Amino acid sequence: MTSHVTRRLSVPELSQKILEMAKTGVYRESIFEALHPLSTKKNIRLAITHAKHFGLHSVAELRDDSLGTYYQVDLSRYQAHHHLINHFTDPALIPDDPVQSLQTTQNLLKTVRRMVYLSMGSAIALGILGSGCVWMELKLTGGALWLSAVTLAGIGQLQWRMVASFFNKH
Repeated sequence: MTSHVTRRLSVPELSQKILEMAKTGVYRESIFEALHPLSTKKNIRLAITHAKHFGLHSVAELRDDSLGTYYQVDLSRYQAHHHLINHFTDPALIPDDPVQSLQTTQNLLKTVRRMVYLSMGSAIALGILGSGCVWMELKLTGGALWLSAVTLAGIGQLQWRMVASFFNKH
């Protein structure tokens, strides 16, 4: 008689499996049935929440009373952020606590958003300083500050679009 011990999957690993299942579409109850041997219901729920950051979304029209919510993956978002999913499923980077894992991911995303706000705020400040320099007849310095402001604003816009697509806020 052999004993078969299965390692419990972490939330990011479960998220990866859920995203793979949802490429063709999957009902919530089917996710629980398929992943129940690998983890607890609580961790599977956390993994569904985690997977929503990487392109998982529900399709309200296909909701079923017995099977629950129907999920699909936004393939463009999934492919754009696939490298992040792989990064978060690296066993060396996965905390033991699934709640901590989810919080770490959410904190990372908040940090990226703050960086975008900082670059946009800096662009505004440089624009104001440039205007002050031009007003004080320091045209060369003012022009350089304006150019820096426009460049930083452009970078901020690119960052904002990347973050917006990640959070699915177009």
